[in-house]
Amino acid sequence: RGSMPPGWSAPGLGGPAAGAGLGPGGLGGPEGGLPSDPFRRKASQEPGMTTEELMAKFAEERDQERLKPMDGKEWRTRQEKGLRPEIANANIQPPGMAELMSQCQPFPRPLPGERDEQQEGAGEAPLSQDEALREKALKDLERSQMPAVAAEEGGQLVKTIEHYSFADGEDIATFYVHFDKDLWDGASKHISEGQVKVDSKASSLEICLKDVPVSERTLQTLADWRLSLSPLFGRVEPMMTTQKMKNGKLTVKLAKAKN
Repeated sequence: RGSMPPGWSAPGLGGPAAGAGLGPGGLGGPEGGLPSDPFRRKASQEPGMTTEELMAKFAEERDQERLKPMDGKEWRTRQEKGLRPEIANANIQPPGMAELMSQCQPFPRPLPGERDEQQEGAGEAPLSQDEALREKALKDLERSQMPAVAAEEGGQLVKTIEHYSFADGEDIATFYVHFDKDLWDGASKHISEGQVKVDSKASSLEICLKDVPVSERTLQTLADWRLSLSPLFGRVEPMMTTQKMKNGKLTVKLAKAKN
């Protein structure tokens, strides 16, 4: 058996080897084995921070971050973080209910006989003489421009229906005559179903309104209002023509002929 050098002994048996120079830490290690954790040693040497102190430090860092001068880079950084630069440093409280109610003022009602000066100032400017004459001429202008002419037979006045509406369908073509709009205002009061005559042929249509005043200013002058359409857009079936008068409007429907 070999013998150990002088001054050496096996671990755990006591002797100088149990001290510095040999141990669990190896030859030349510190007394007692491996060195302690350096982070643990540092923590043990420096005082720690409580949770409240740590949160306060984070809040201080955030405040310092917000107070940085605004430049292009900082603006983009805040946009990426979801912050609105225009209100990043704002600390505005919403108005309370009392403040909102104080701003709601009831609209003042004028006293009886009191005139509103603002409304007088906001009125339309007076028209010039030329504009007044032009407006009067437009009001006097009748809806139907063509004059009434005397027919050859009997001398009865005839006036042309210059305006009407038309709707085209796949099988039906419809014509509309609004008496108050297409003739003159108030004409529907002077037209009954007995005065309406519709004559349709294979390629023509004639609508006649018998004994209707020429205009509202000359109610005593009667004329036959006529709408003559010839040739039509295509051939129709005269026997299938229908007419209806309701609410001051005449509706005439023509059935298209099948080829």
